[in-house]
Amino acid sequence: MGIPKDLWLPMVNLSNIKVLVSQAFQHAGTGSGELEMNRFCFNALRYWWLLAVLVMSPGSAFSGEAKTEAELKNFVVQDCGSCHGLTFKGGLGPPLRPSDIELLSEAAIEAVIREGVPGTAMPPWKALLTNEEMAWISRQLKSGALLDDAGNSP
Repeated sequence: MGIPKDLWLPMVNLSNIKVLVSQAFQHAGTGSGELEMNRFCFNALRYWWLLAVLVMSPGSAFSGEAKTEAELKNFVVQDCGSCHGLTFKGGLGPPLRPSDIELLSEAAIEAVIREGVPGTAMPPWKALLTNEEMAWISRQLKSGALLDDAGNSP
């Protein structure tokens, strides 16, 4: 379906955008073009605002700055724990306790963190973590250092 070709050319004039979007919504048969355009713009602004807040947050995982060990520990407990369980006993993802990953080398664990596991919910973290951070996480998981004496994550 799409927008009719007669509406394409005026798009170069920014003053016509409101009218064109309104006409496009009317043409698509979604009802009142003005109402639908306002809804569309509100949702777009809401998501752009959220993206801006996340990107500009100083403590955000999106920052390229090196994280302290405390920040990495919190990252593992919160982010990894959301799928692997806060005590690493499993959940959506498999358990990450030392006895569960004893057959995996630190390098293998690091590779899973870096590349993710295709076809599963495990995403690649290479865009958010440095190689050193992934190596640190691998060592901590393998040694059980992130678990307290009772075997729980702090």
